[in-house]
Amino acid sequence: MAKQKKKYKPNVAPIAQAPQREVQGEIKLDSSGLKIFLPIVLAVIVFICFHRVLQNQFLNWDDGIYVTSDPYITKLTATNIKKLLFENVTQNYFHPITMLSLAANYHFSQLKPEAYYLTNVLIHITNVIVIFFLTIMLFETMSEKVGYTRIRGIPWLAGLCALWYGIHPMHVESVAWMAERKDVLYAFFYFLGLIMYLKYLNEGKKKWMVYVVVFYIASLLSKPMAVAFPLSLFAIDILLKRENIRKLLIEKVPFFLVSIAGGVLVFFTQKESGSIAFLHGYTVFQKFSIACYGFMMYTSKAIIPANLCSFYPYPNLYQDYTLPGIFYIGPLAAAAIVGIPLWLSYRYARNYFSVVVFGLGFYFANLMFVLQFLSSGMTVMSDRYSYVAYFGLFFLLVWAIYQLYEKVPALRLPLQVVVIGASCVWGYVTMERTKVWHDSGTLWSDVIAKYPDQVEKAYENLADFYAETGEYDKAFPSYVELVKLHSKAPSIYRNLGNIYAMRKDYDQSLAMYNQSLKLDSLNFDTYLDLGVTYSIMGKPDLAIMNYNKAYHFDTASEKLLQNRAYTYFSAKQFALAVTDYNHLIRINPTPEYYFYRGQAEHNSGDFMHAIADYQKSLSMKAGNPDCMYDLSLAYNSVKDYSNALSFAVKAKQSGFKVPDVYIAQLQKSANSY
Repeated sequence: MAKQKKKYKPNVAPIAQAPQREVQGEIKLDSSGLKIFLPIVLAVIVFICFHRVLQNQFLNWDDGIYVTSDPYITKLTATNIKKLLFENVTQNYFHPITMLSLAANYHFSQLKPEAYYLTNVLIHITNVIVIFFLTIMLFETMSEKVGYTRIRGIPWLAGLCALWYGIHPMHVESVAWMAERKDVLYAFFYFLGLIMYLKYLNEGKKKWMVYVVVFYIASLLSKPMAVAFPLSLFAIDILLKRENIRKLLIEKVPFFLVSIAGGVLVFFTQKESGSIAFLHGYTVFQKFSIACYGFMMYTSKAIIPANLCSFYPYPNLYQDYTLPGIFYIGPLAAAAIVGIPLWLSYRYARNYFSVVVFGLGFYFANLMFVLQFLSSGMTVMSDRYSYVAYFGLFFLLVWAIYQLYEKVPALRLPLQVVVIGASCVWGYVTMERTKVWHDSGTLWSDVIAKYPDQVEKAYENLADFYAETGEYDKAFPSYVELVKLHSKAPSIYRNLGNIYAMRKDYDQSLAMYNQSLKLDSLNFDTYLDLGVTYSIMGKPDLAIMNYNKAYHFDTASEKLLQNRAYTYFSAKQFALAVTDYNHLIRINPTPEYYFYRGQAEHNSGDFMHAIADYQKSLSMKAGNPDCMYDLSLAYNSVKDYSNALSFAVKAKQSGFKVPDVYIAQLQKSANSY
């Protein structure tokens, strides 16, 4: 009578390895050399593919709230660390570990982008190596302990899975965008948690489950997408044929409780920020079709990563309120992607079915919360959401290639060509894709090229990027396009009004300002810019009227007070100019403000106060020839000819063109006084 095979009980005791028949020419599974050599090779290849990321600049897409404008990462004080650990400082997600990592970057590198991006690349390379060992552990456990056919060349298979994960173009977004530090970081803890789970299953020691919990929580505190972690554990259970359902459920209860708490927190955080929409203007079936379309596109881009974009907009409805036809294909395609492999593998063998369920289950579990069944954000899909999910597909794909390679010898050469070709193409596309993320100009230009006249945010951010760098001629076409798109953002019309003003097209400028005020009649910046434009046009009364409206919203704006004081001065309203300079000096006592107040006092005939302010200005910033000359004039006005002559000479020596006649007159007056 044949000996009955023992059931797989990984959480009771370590499983003894079954004796295996030696296969001639087989690469040993415990080859320590390959386990050292291949990770080094992987690290080098991945670094080559991503090396251009080190030249990237910070982007005007969320990098501000995470790095460039975040006050809490600038100093590692107890107060700031407490804020980062326990408060949602980005008003986006609660991810304290991610924020602490960025604070550490700032501590050592301030705002030098290269150090931040190097950190991202190194974490990504580390993830690739972790996946290499995770895949080895999965294949070794399958091969040696749970009834799968013996798998040969496991390190090579793991190397291929890790390589494809590391160089896939869909993962560029997660590495090349600083706001997605959370992606690479949560994946690091996520995959380490899976390794600890395998250690627990193989050795049966509870300490490994403690590590699983620790890494899961760390992953969740890096990015909330880690809520799918318990489902990934179930996927591993299916792969390794664990059959005690009751035990599996009890085992996962703590994980699901944490996931539910994390999910509720994310939902309300996103709802408060306005990122959550239930239907987004679509019917329930249309939303379902859009979600299935997203699943279809994630899957197709895993194989053919073409037309990648940082922003995939929602589709516009036709006049009859229907979606473009391709979205209605989504449900059928999604059903085929899942159903056909499951049906074929189920008919073929249980082992095949278990691998397919694991691969597709892991993939779907880590995508399901971002498939836009419930709208979050403005895109129908995002490359970054594939960062963890694609491991399931790559594992399944490598397994399928291995089975064909072993069972159909005639396909070995074609399979080698396909694997090498796909790897080279993906690596090249990844290197090219990193160029797109170089700065805000390259990023948003790429979006506009792929979705012209569709993504308002792309035009807005591109225009703002060029405006901030002073390239107003490049910003102008994007602002004009935004007007054609009927943008509802007041800043668009205000910025375009500023450009028209710089071009001295004042009619268009005023029209844009008025449109901005129609959208937001309480906008401080619009009233300020309108005042500046009227001042340039030589209409001080209208300028002052708009400055006063702006002042109503912000009484401490240095820029406003500067401009209004200058306009008061130009309009010979010197007393009001002095009042604004008094306010400015209280806010920021600079030598310039003392000088300008002195000029206003001088022109109003208050020579003694003017002399005091000129002297104060020179004491703070010696060598200002304009101030010296004006001080000379003030002294001359009070008949202090000696000091008037002294400062006139100093002004001339400092480069001011003092009339010789004036100096001669002062010399004569000084001698005769």
